[in-house]
Amino acid sequence: MRTMLVALLAVTAASCAGAKGARESTAKTQIPDEDLGRLAPGQTGPVDQARQFRGSALDEQARASLRQQQAQREVDVAKADQEAADADAKRAEAQEKAANETRDPADLERGRQMKEQAQLHKKMADAHLDYAKKLVDARKASLEAAQKQVALGDARLEWAKLEALQQGQVPAATKYDASKFQSQVNDAQKSFDDSMQKARDLDGQASASRQQWEDLQRQMQARGGVMQTG
Repeated sequence: MRTMLVALLAVTAASCAGAKGARESTAKTQIPDEDLGRLAPGQTGPVDQARQFRGSALDEQARASLRQQQAQREVDVAKADQEAADADAKRAEAQEKAANETRDPADLERGRQMKEQAQLHKKMADAHLDYAKKLVDARKASLEAAQKQVALGDARLEWAKLEALQQGQVPAATKYDASKFQSQVNDAQKSFDDSMQKARDLDGQASASRQQWEDLQRQMQARGGVMQTG
């Protein structure tokens, strides 16, 4: 009985030690400043480059956020265009009703033209709103991609720190599992690549929708309508 108890305690201790080791290994995917401070001034090249990449990623994230806000304003403009198209449709309906009562050829012709113009305006307004919504989706995806790029920058920075410690033959480098840092970079790179592909696909859809809207704008302008811009 005593032998079984000792064996059980040994297994429990080993399990706890293994769990503790796993937690410590997982925690060491970041390198603290005190370890990095052991590098000589000329040994921080990889770290400096990684910080530049991360800084550029942060700049792109800020630009992507601004573009997303601008896309949302395009939706507001498109909704206003919808309201204007509805107003045109009501005026055309009133003109058609009045012309049908008088049966005056000039009034009938004017009613017909107003109705065609209102229908075209409605198609153009619908195309504008479709484009605006697709633009919002594309800009949202671009912002998500930019955020993934910042995460990639974080991962690359930690890997660069370890690389610099190794190149500088700093003993602290042996505390870390290089494979975990590399895996962190690989995972972040894949996540960024996937999000960029999604952003490109949605941007292509938005561009095609914009082309349809612009074609209808030109038709509207050819009929003497007001040119809409966005």
